[in-house]
Amino acid sequence: MAYKITIIGGGSSTFTPQLMRLFMASKVLEGSTITLMDVDAHRLEVMDILCKRLVEREGVKLTIKSTTDRRQSLIGADFVIAAISVGGMDAWERTRDPRALRDLHGDR
Repeated sequence: MAYKITIIGGGSSTFTPQLMRLFMASKVLEGSTITLMDVDAHRLEVMDILCKRLVEREGVKLTIKSTTDRRQSLIGADFVIAAISVGGMDAWERTRDPRALRDLHGDR
């Protein structure tokens, strides 16, 4: 059975490639459609191109679509994955504390 999976925040260069690798390895998802949705059209375009190249190169049966229209992306979706960063990348940069990275990796 083919599914429609929508990734809200599909322009993420952190989460989307990792999710795509998992989707491509799944026999259960063969024939499914992955819809990438993001408010950032440029980031979305980059991930759309990357995902289509990955699918083509690996020869898997997945269809990749992309849109900046959240409502459109949800129509008919069997599964929705939210991979968003509230405030976008600017928020990450403004709130990033160098000590947090050190503590995260245990480099004390």
